[in-house]
This record gives sequence, C-alpha cells and structure tokens, in this order.
Amino acid sequence: MKLRLMLWRCGCGVRTFFTTTRRLETKPPFNILFFGTDSFALETLTALQKNRLNTSEGRVVDKLDVVSTSQKSAVSKFAEKQDLRLLTWPPDLGDLDAYDLGVLVSFGRLVPRKVIAKLPYGILNVHPSLLPRWRGASPIMHTVLNSDADTGVSIMSIQPKHFDTGPIIQQTRMAVPEGCTAQSLGNVLAKEGASLLVETLQAMPDVLHKAKPQSSEGVTYAHKASASMALIDWKQHTSQQIQQQYRALAGMFPLRTTWNGEPVKLADMVLEDVRVPSVAHRGSGSDSSHSDQHVKTSDAHGSQDGGGMVEAGTVVYDPQSKAICVKCLDGWVAFLSVILKKRMSASDFYNGYLSKDKHKGVCFESHPNGLFSSQYFDFVHRPKAKKS
Repeated sequence: MKLRLMLWRCGCGVRTFFTTTRRLETKPPFNILFFGTDSFALETLTALQKNRLNTSEGRVVDKLDVVSTSQKSAVSKFAEKQDLRLLTWPPDLGDLDAYDLGVLVSFGRLVPRKVIAKLPYGILNVHPSLLPRWRGASPIMHTVLNSDADTGVSIMSIQPKHFDTGPIIQQTRMAVPEGCTAQSLGNVLAKEGASLLVETLQAMPDVLHKAKPQSSEGVTYAHKASASMALIDWKQHTSQQIQQQYRALAGMFPLRTTWNGEPVKLADMVLEDVRVPSVAHRGSGSDSSHSDQHVKTSDAHGSQDGGGMVEAGTVVYDPQSKAICVKCLDGWVAFLSVILKKRMSASDFYNGYLSKDKHKGVCFESHPNGLFSSQYFDFVHRPKAKKS
C-alpha cells in the first residue's frame, strides 16, 4: 500500500516521521541499513551480521548494508571484510527504498529528516546511557568522570535536528563497576547494547507502540571530551578526583601537567592504595627513610610529612613501587610511566631527571581545568551552542 509522508502516532503520543511504499506490518527478518564508525558501533554491527548468517529460529536480519563516514573506520573495515555493501555518506535517497529501518550506533552525525523519512520504521539508535542523562557524544566518559552509580543502554528512535532526544523504546540499567575505566565500561555497554538491539528487533513492530517520550527532568549533556580536560589541578583536586579524571580519559587523552616549563604526560596510573612517601629526601630514590606506610590515596593526613606541609605538585620517586608519587589536595597519586619528549618508566624519569641536583624541589605545576566545579556542572546542564 502506497503511503505519503505521514505522522505515525504510538499509544503514548510519540510521533515519528516516515514515508514508505511497503506495509508497516512487516515483521522480522528486516532489511537494515547500519550507520556507525567506531569499535563501540562495531559490536552491534557484528551482532547483526551474526544474526543475518544465522539459519536457525530467531533471525531478525535479512539484508544488511552499512554507512560510515570514513573508509578507514572500524565499521568500514568490518563491512569490507564481510562483503557488506558500503554506502557513502550521506546516502543517496534512491538507495533507501531497499530498507525497512536504520540502526545507528556512535555515528557522530545528525541524520537529515529526508533520510529518516525514507525508512518505514525510521532509525533506531543504541545509546550508552540512561537517557535523558548524558545526551551527546561522550556519555561513557562523563559517567565515569562523575562516578555515577548506575548506567545503562537506551534504544531510541532518532529525530531530526537534535541528538539523543527521541522516544525511548527499550532501556536497561546496570551498576557501574567499581574502579572501571571508560574503556572497560564501554566494552560492557557495547555488548549490552548489541544484545538489547537484537531483542528490540525481535519484538518489532509491536514494541514501537510502547515507546515513551524522554523526561524533561534530569537532562545532562555529554559534550565531547577535549584535551584540556586532561590537565591536572594538583592544588584543587583530590586523589579520588584525579583518579576519576584518569579513568574517564584513559585511552583518549593522557593526563597532562608541566614540569620545569616542559609539558609532561603521565600514564599508567596506580589505581589502588598508594604509599605515602617520605619527602625529607626528595630525589633520593634509594634512601631508606621512605615510609612503609600504605594508605588510601584519599587519606587527608597525606598532606603532611615530617611535621610540615607538603606543596601540591611535589614529585617523589618510590623505589619499592617503581612509581613517581605526586602530592595533590588531600593525598598522593602515583604513576608508572612519564612522557617527557619520549615515553619512559618512572624509574628512568627519576634516574634521568628527578635525581639531578638542578631538578630537586621542582614541582609539577597545577593547571585549573574546571572539572568537579560549578563551571563543569553548568557545562553539562546546557546543550552545545549552535554555530552561527
């Protein structure tokens, strides 16, 4: 039956644009056009391809083609390897008549209304957060940075002109694993999202009528991570906050500071209890006066040593853990690797730099970054400004 551009209204009042020359009663398996780029998207694409090749009961994918924004992306490489048709972005509207719906994961582009409207069931999006919390490009990073207790995956129907504002079709919740990085959490959510997407396809089209509009309360915006977020403020931030910063940005941006006027990157953070080093002999890595005391990095008493206050940014090498320990607001944090012109171990950094007389007493400099402050709170509670 031939339909013109119409409004489909589900039982909850959510509206979705579509146009089609096919019946909307179509059930699985579907012809799907996949939109994606990175490794997070690849998990869902892999699940769809596996389902397409499945000859047993439960098959939801008949035809599977791919749109990506780069021929070098993880999704494009997988499509080529699997002999999946790879369409250019933006796709030709004439090509879209072959598909029942689109699936979009970590695509990074707004899809035009005319593209969405050509697909009978629109485009389903797999988003790694409990929408409306963390709409935007970097939801997993902000989840870790804020020490959220819970996260999850949302399957939503995308709408034109805005990211992550469409009605929620399915949503699953999970506790954020203690001490996880954005990378490790992303791996978990990618698998969860792929599973939930297949489950959603199996329940179509009936599940679409259960879609609910997103709440206007609790909206936060996961703006894209930037290199400036990796700057360390030793004076204002606690050891726990610096660990959160590291775990949120690991894999994207190494934490950064300045030493002797030179930019320094810190890697391989010790994400466990850190020894409180003796600072009476800074630069004397073999000195026996190093404390054997182990405390949590957030121990407020770590701000003192030998009865005196220790300046934030103070750097001490600990030979037992082979790490450099750095003083922050309320304690110490430790790193096993340093990047100063080239990557080196903490031991090499000590031997080549810290142990030299001319470098003794030189601290890492603090760089205010706005994190964990009212500035950041305001930042994530307003949408990204549109370019004029």
